[in-house]
Amino acid sequence: MPNLPTPSQVSVVEKLSSTTISVRWSDPCMGRYESQIGVSSALAALTKGGLNAATKSLAIEYASKRIRVNAVAPGLIRSTMHRPEVHDDLAALGPLGFMGEVGDIADAIAFLDSASFVTGEVLHVDGGMSAGR
Repeated sequence: MPNLPTPSQVSVVEKLSSTTISVRWSDPCMGRYESQIGVSSALAALTKGGLNAATKSLAIEYASKRIRVNAVAPGLIRSTMHRPEVHDDLAALGPLGFMGEVGDIADAIAFLDSASFVTGEVLHVDGGMSAGR
């Protein structure tokens, strides 16, 4: 059975988009580290696939220790990442026709936290964009 990773071995992908990956991690010796990396859309797609694969693999690996592993994949969320003047145009891109709110992501995380029989899932909070349009 593998040992649990130390904080310095754990990285968390916070946000994936077609142009940016934001990553943060904490290390007891080095403190907190945050990085934002510009990438092509192809690399972002590979990274998202990697997130799916890692989530499922880690869920199986740690299930016997009753550690659940899930991920949230946000879509277009109304935030300071996008200028307010483009919000209407961005909202029109999704099947629902509006942007998500930060609270939608918080609700998804709260759901996964309370769902004790859910592991290995990537919950898409994207207004249907992952379903294809």
